[in-house]
Amino acid sequence: MEPAVQRHPHDGLADKIVSGGLIRSSDEVPMLLSGACAGADETFGEMALKHQHQLVHFLGPGDEEWASEKAKQTQSHGFVHVKKELLEGTVVSEALKKAAASRVLGSQRTDDWEKR
Repeated sequence: MEPAVQRHPHDGLADKIVSGGLIRSSDEVPMLLSGACAGADETFGEMALKHQHQLVHFLGPGDEEWASEKAKQTQSHGFVHVKKELLEGTVVSEALKKAAASRVLGSQRTDDWEKR
């Protein structure tokens, strides 16, 4: 018999958000969605845990090395690794283009801004 695979309680959350399949009314407590960076992410994570909220730090491929030391030590239970395929999928790509078009000033765009 194979050992049971231990799943993160929020496995599939990123997929549900992107697909529109997340049912927010099913959440029993507030949830912080963040990225585990030093500064605001780790501080908001600390406050969420202090107030018994759920904590999810989304990390793309290779992002864990950039997570803050505090997040790695005290908030790693909330790390959710998002697959490259999801991040590079149509829905996420279109959302990033829309955000970039409205947030990045034309004078600040480089010729290869979409590749970054």
